[in-house]
Amino acid sequence: MAGHRYSFIQQFYNSSPYLPPLLLLQYPVEDMAVIKDWLKSKRGTSVALQVPRRGSKKQLVNIAAENARQGLEQLKIKQLAAPKALDTALAEIEKELKLKGPPLRMEAYDISNIQGTAAVGSMVVFENGRSKPAHYRRFRIKTVSGANDYAMLHEVLRRRFKRGLNGKTATPTDTWAIMPDLILIDGGKGQLNTALSAMREIGGSVPIASLAKENEE
Repeated sequence: MAGHRYSFIQQFYNSSPYLPPLLLLQYPVEDMAVIKDWLKSKRGTSVALQVPRRGSKKQLVNIAAENARQGLEQLKIKQLAAPKALDTALAEIEKELKLKGPPLRMEAYDISNIQGTAAVGSMVVFENGRSKPAHYRRFRIKTVSGANDYAMLHEVLRRRFKRGLNGKTATPTDTWAIMPDLILIDGGKGQLNTALSAMREIGGSVPIASLAKENEE
């Protein structure tokens, strides 16, 4: 690992327009004298290398390390969001759920309520693996009283797909006619069975999967 740190210092400061007189390191590097000579040749004057153990300099090193960690996490997220990674993820979903094709459009549903009051159903949309906020929808529960999440989910799916299957053509302002390739339900077997029942009642054939807390169903 120390050799990697040495290599990083060389690569970074070989192309950097500025080389400071002091470098604070999180860990020691091997061949300290060699790297100091190299830094001196780049800067023209001596460069001090320190591995602080306490105090304000140690705090600066910790902050830099945390910023680097967060930057790496952001880079990983961007890489996962790259088209190739998304295509791979969609292909894996297709394979695992035995779909007829990649789920280019997915709709995810969730029910929220406070002890049966202020009940709302939410629809979140993903197209080509990316969220599509313009197509998100919220459903105020109209026919269910009390805290019955199953009945509320049943109502939401019936309303959404009855409207979507009425034969209208989708427009930029009315996207109900766009049918998903996969429906995702927040919950376990109970929610899954409710969703399947609602889909059968309206004569739909969209595949449905439920997302339990620990396992997908």
